[in-house]
Amino acid sequence: MEIRRALAMKNKFKFVDGSIPIPDEDDLNRSAWERCNNLVHTWIINSITTSIAQSVVFIENVIDMWNNLKDRFMRGYRIRVAQLHQEIANLKQGNHKIMYYFTELKGL
Repeated sequence: MEIRRALAMKNKFKFVDGSIPIPDEDDLNRSAWERCNNLVHTWIINSITTSIAQSVVFIENVIDMWNNLKDRFMRGYRIRVAQLHQEIANLKQGNHKIMYYFTELKGL
């Protein structure tokens, strides 16, 4: 989740998590919101592969683009999380030193 960290570092993650709602057309903050939305949109497009970018580049609002990408890629993530939970549950120290066991556990 490096992009999440990068956006949070620039105080822009709120544009993708829905914390900052889209202002109405006649809202005085609309142009500032659009500028930030376009900035975050460009950052995300430039940080993903070209083939993925082509599938989301025409989504105007960055929150919609983020949700599209999240829905697409979180499915595999959930499977991996379940696998990791199983590996952690099955991890045994056995004859290994505690440092080896702890390193393995932290790695998982």
